[in-house]
Amino acid sequence: MKRRFIYASVLLLITNTVLFAQGRIDLSGKWKCSLGTITLPGTVDQSRLAQSNTDNTTTGNLTRRNPYVGIMEYSTTVSIPQSFEGKKIMLYLERTRPTTLYIDGDSIGCQQYLETPHIYDLTGKISFGIHTIKIKVDNRNEAVPKEVHGSHMWSESTQTNWNGILGDMYLEAKSDIYIDEMQVYPAAGLNGVIFECTICADKDYKKATIGFDGQTELGLKQKCVTTSSKNYNWSKLDDNTINDLMITPDGSCKVSSDNDSEVEIEYTKIKPNGQTDNAKSGTKLLKTVRLETALKKGMNKIRFTIMSNSLKLWSEFHPYIHCWNIKVSTKDKNVVEISHPFSFGLRQFEISGNTFMINKIPVFLRGKHDGCVWPITAYAPMNTDDWGYYLATLKMYGFNHLRCHSWTVPEAAFEAADRLGIYIQVELPYWGEFKADNEFCNNFMMQEGLAILKTYGNHPSFFSLSLGNELHGDLRTMQDFCRTFRETDSRHLYVLGANNNLGWKGQMAGDDYFITCRNGGGTNYSSNTRSSFSFADENDGGLLNTMRPNTLYNYANAIRNITIPVVSHETGQFQSFPNFSETEKYNGVLAPVNFEIFRKRMAEHGLTNKDDEYSFSSSFWAFNCYKADIEMCMRTPNFGGFQMLDLQDYPGQGTALVGLLDAFMERKNNRITPAMFREFNSPLTIMGEHPSFCYMADDRVYANIVIANFTENDVSDRVRWKIMKEDMTELSSGSFSLTAPRGMVTKSVSPELIDIVPTNRGCNIDKESSGASVIFPENIPTGMYFLELRFGNATNHYMFYVYNKQSINNEFVNKIEKATAGFDWDAQTHIAYTQEDAIAAANKGKDVLYIPSHKDIEPFSLKGLFTPDYWNYSMFKGICEGLKKEVSPGTLSINTRRQHPIFNHFPTDNYTNWQWWSILHNSRPMILDNTDENFRPVIEMIDNVERCHKLGIMMEAKLGKGNILICTTNLQKITSYPEGKAYISSILHYLTSDDFVPKYQLSLQQFNDLFHKKAAEVNLKGVKNISNYK
Repeated sequence: MKRRFIYASVLLLITNTVLFAQGRIDLSGKWKCSLGTITLPGTVDQSRLAQSNTDNTTTGNLTRRNPYVGIMEYSTTVSIPQSFEGKKIMLYLERTRPTTLYIDGDSIGCQQYLETPHIYDLTGKISFGIHTIKIKVDNRNEAVPKEVHGSHMWSESTQTNWNGILGDMYLEAKSDIYIDEMQVYPAAGLNGVIFECTICADKDYKKATIGFDGQTELGLKQKCVTTSSKNYNWSKLDDNTINDLMITPDGSCKVSSDNDSEVEIEYTKIKPNGQTDNAKSGTKLLKTVRLETALKKGMNKIRFTIMSNSLKLWSEFHPYIHCWNIKVSTKDKNVVEISHPFSFGLRQFEISGNTFMINKIPVFLRGKHDGCVWPITAYAPMNTDDWGYYLATLKMYGFNHLRCHSWTVPEAAFEAADRLGIYIQVELPYWGEFKADNEFCNNFMMQEGLAILKTYGNHPSFFSLSLGNELHGDLRTMQDFCRTFRETDSRHLYVLGANNNLGWKGQMAGDDYFITCRNGGGTNYSSNTRSSFSFADENDGGLLNTMRPNTLYNYANAIRNITIPVVSHETGQFQSFPNFSETEKYNGVLAPVNFEIFRKRMAEHGLTNKDDEYSFSSSFWAFNCYKADIEMCMRTPNFGGFQMLDLQDYPGQGTALVGLLDAFMERKNNRITPAMFREFNSPLTIMGEHPSFCYMADDRVYANIVIANFTENDVSDRVRWKIMKEDMTELSSGSFSLTAPRGMVTKSVSPELIDIVPTNRGCNIDKESSGASVIFPENIPTGMYFLELRFGNATNHYMFYVYNKQSINNEFVNKIEKATAGFDWDAQTHIAYTQEDAIAAANKGKDVLYIPSHKDIEPFSLKGLFTPDYWNYSMFKGICEGLKKEVSPGTLSINTRRQHPIFNHFPTDNYTNWQWWSILHNSRPMILDNTDENFRPVIEMIDNVERCHKLGIMMEAKLGKGNILICTTNLQKITSYPEGKAYISSILHYLTSDDFVPKYQLSLQQFNDLFHKKAAEVNLKGVKNISNYK
């Protein structure tokens, strides 16, 4: 099935927000409301008129400082000038809640739209003189269907359920002739556009002339400004002369020209410095400059086609916007002339099998979830500056797609996306069950969807409409919705919902593409289309947690029977810890009460001022997990894309801090740069396929090369690979030729072996091969090594862990593997498996390694978890308990000091990385809340921010007359792994070295309390989730 679309981005809204000179009364300013005087546009929250919120217990979301829920009356007086007499007068409110309008006390009508403007026709209801306008805005839950309540247009999670009026608000008297609506459709062959124009006339006109002029622009002209006052200028203009333009009339129009000759017209020329001048062009611009038609009183629908072979096409690579003017003039007794500027992007969007196509070029959607997170105002901005910065940030991180979760962005967002080349999927404000007999909800949603299509449908960035998030229920009703929308407007793709039925029912008839986390049922994660899940939705949280780390896995098996593009739903959701300095940014309507509660819990558990460390470590580990998750998508042939959740923190639904950026779209960890993220999230991405990250010194290391090319062209170049030490000293390198066809995932196989010569300068080797392969020599030092890959403008890096056999104490590893009881390793060193044995040895002045039984410490510890906790601990804790499933351990990452001597033979970062997989799965982090602030584990586990336990898997202290090192890893279960042998050996090296001199003194009572005294339970408030988990 293929569809071809061309879009136009009208600078005015289709709903008559015209920019040409007409009578307009701006209604922004001071209004009276039920609580006092308020400034509109704005919200009651912003006015601070409502009672202050005294709730200081909320952790599930940010707290509204002055919330208001109810029917708010807004009133003002307006002076209608005499020039409005006899005109059509409209009231325009760009975005609000359900409204009821009164003029001088008389009810005019009601409107319910949440995502499109409220437009009231006041013709005959308002006249010359002073009048009172009263608008009732209703944000009570009963004002909308209950299925709206959990959506991002209404819920408290992010945008909040505000009461107010946003954006443009004005009265307008229309000209005698005005453009009421314009829709733009494709002409055959992508060499023209079809305009359907509705012209409204105040009387009959025998002869009206319609003409055009214009220019082409590329990029944003405005400065993009955020609340932190960072300025970015993304402006780039292109002077595109439109040659051989032909106007072909349809219906009642006829062509008029001057002696059938080619003519010159004036146009605006954009200079490189951005200035403009008016100039006569000697170029043939228009073969026909005008067409003539009669206009009847009322609405006149006129259809005409503009053909041209030189109109530049719109795409993510070249977001060309054609900015034109349509001019209408009459030659009757009273001459009327209007000019109506509009803009459009010319493109063809189609589906070919499993692939999205833009202008015949394959598209891979590299998408970000959007939940309307704007923590200063608690609503989406209505200006292109803020949206320009937001979307430009996404482009910097390599994204080309935005999925709006259960809401639709305002006009300004579409305008910015048009200029930046972002594909936007919007959704109805629906999260829940579709029912055929739910008349109130179905009528509401149908009207909302039709209004979205009419209002925003011309934007080139608007490519898809979804019925909502994680829906279930009556399939036929959902199909009927999509069928109606397609019949109304064929320019867009339509989907029955995002991740409907949580993917368990597979592909459903009626979807143009399939957004899902799985394709039906399957074993061993075989049907999954993302690598991470909650414990409620997949065993042990998915394959990234349970599978030994590698870069071989993809989703080809999961999508093998799907006939349309597949987009991975809400990829990632890896939590990281906040830095509480972020609280200083909250100077708007929302207060970070949740953060303050979390900070207090940290202090109670002896973790004061640890947030900076925890944020650094957990965000780095989350970054690596996002890389792994996204690369699984990028490596999959015939995959459609992903929608990552999220680059930005989500401060609601239990406080889901899953972003690499905070809620303000600013970096949480300055060492994680956009360039690092683009290495695996770009149109051209080079990746390595290798079976492991951990090797012994004489192991063979190989990496097949995989290139995902979703640029405009085939790319032929040399693949260049390099092995480097951690300090970036080169050990070996090589290259080979490769062609990566566009729209394809290209894989090289069967690499030649290349021996590394570890000299000071390294050894460059340039051999023809189809991959990178090395054998590490036996004498290579234990360490972390990098594989660098380059192809075209793409770069990527992978870290390997190599362990020299000389640093492995095989005798000790074997002794640990076979031990059934405590033993002396030497005269000073004792290995203990029971408390009694550990205490006895310490009292003798020995250095003790205590490895407690997991069964013994289970009540005082947590299960080991490798990947960061998914989305939000409290929400899925409640869901798991309700389903009687295992609850996630809830941890985020290790936190340690890599310079600690215990790691002299086990190189590591400060945070979890791939070599910790076997170790963490066989560890039980001890709960140390009852210890004082000075007792610091050698290896901490970072808990989720809600529960905030103090945790450790390696602790050291003075005990009795000796010293003790407490290790809660079952070392016997990791002896078969390279990293396990190195970890065990490094512990012994440290234990028997002069460096093992613990500073903290544990009394025998304190030591016993660790294993017998439970910490106080943290009272977590559960968060309801609407999705149907079973």
